[in-house]
Amino acid sequence: MKNTFKITFTGIIIALCEVFLLSTGLFPFATYALPAIAGMLITPVMVEFGGKTAYLAYLAAAVLGIFICPDKEAAAIFALLLGHYPISKAYFERIKSRWLEYTFKFLSFNVIIISAYLILINVFGLTEFAEGFSDLGKYTVPIILALANIVFLVYDIGLSRVIRLYIFVLRPRFVERFKR
Repeated sequence: MKNTFKITFTGIIIALCEVFLLSTGLFPFATYALPAIAGMLITPVMVEFGGKTAYLAYLAAAVLGIFICPDKEAAAIFALLLGHYPISKAYFERIKSRWLEYTFKFLSFNVIIISAYLILINVFGLTEFAEGFSDLGKYTVPIILALANIVFLVYDIGLSRVIRLYIFVLRPRFVERFKR
């Protein structure tokens, strides 16, 4: 029974992630918001079954997203950053020093976000990003990166609240009933 619940629960989470990633085709303005929500959906798998199962769920959702998501930028953002961040967050928050915790969070965010856009431009040939940045001046990229870091901080705080909501409200009401 326990394995059945684990497989079913994880499969539903992966399917929900895909619904949000596919929705970027309907709502192109949500290129960042929908992958962020899809990433938050990995949280219950992490809470219920731990990092190994959560990483497998994330990988399954990321690979499916890359192949079926119409918005390749959204799929890349999910695959390279927002899909695994809820799992990584749990490990970052084990660091006793709050300063070191946030240093590692922001360092990993910046490395990943810069890598994601370099991959989009150089591997997938989506050069409109680079062309758009050159039109706006030499300070555009640092300004956008600074704003992205602020949004990332808000996302981190929001994700912490979603985790608490899941653990203290949703889990006792819904998940505990099905585990029996």
